[in-house]
Amino acid sequence: MRTFYFILALAGTAAPACKSQPAAKATAPTTPSSSSTADADDIGAPKYAVCGGQGGNAQQLAPAFLDRMASCQASDTAPADSLWEIAKDGEIIPSKGDCQFDHGISCHFHTSMEFVASTKLKDDEHAVGEMHCIVPSAYGNSPTVYGTHVRCHAGTSPESGTKACSKELVELLDHNHCHDGWRCCDNGTLTKPVGKQTPAELKLRPDFRICQDEAVEVDCGLFHNMHGHTANVAALGEEITGRFNAHGH
Repeated sequence: MRTFYFILALAGTAAPACKSQPAAKATAPTTPSSSSTADADDIGAPKYAVCGGQGGNAQQLAPAFLDRMASCQASDTAPADSLWEIAKDGEIIPSKGDCQFDHGISCHFHTSMEFVASTKLKDDEHAVGEMHCIVPSAYGNSPTVYGTHVRCHAGTSPESGTKACSKELVELLDHNHCHDGWRCCDNGTLTKPVGKQTPAELKLRPDFRICQDEAVEVDCGLFHNMHGHTANVAALGEEITGRFNAHGH
């Protein structure tokens, strides 16, 4: 499984062509065939502005400032409502600590926010972290990444959740949890610092769909046995360790 440390960049203007997105029903995400009509670099044309970085390394097109990203059209985030039907329950990836679900869908979490606002770079006071779920698209090098800020319900513990890699994780991304709408940018980079990415990772150009709620409250037991990743926040110096950690609540 490929883990994408979510996430990308905000430069340029939106191109008129629209990239294919997973269907808004419980069908498996598609991957390109040898006869695919995708761009030569297999990332597709962006519908939204290319993701813009926070500064620092110009190659790092993620994470972007959430408040400077375009609002998503409802049709581009509707698939998040049915991901739980596709994913089923998954399994922990040994040593990596991410969750692997059916059809190539994977989810991981960061111990601090990654897609931050230009006026709010972290929220340690409320122990806010961020979860990302990566979904294959019609373009092999440009998966769709759905993300949301998360914080624990008061009084929960790692053991209070369901079995490891419950499909409830992807259910956190549906419209019943994201009330304030979504922000979109396309063809970004992984959020992992570009200097630490492998050649294969550097070729990946995800499309990001990030819930703009301050935080979705979750039972942190859902993250039991997963390993939290640092947050790549260039404006803070990258690789930030925050207070959101399933093993600490």
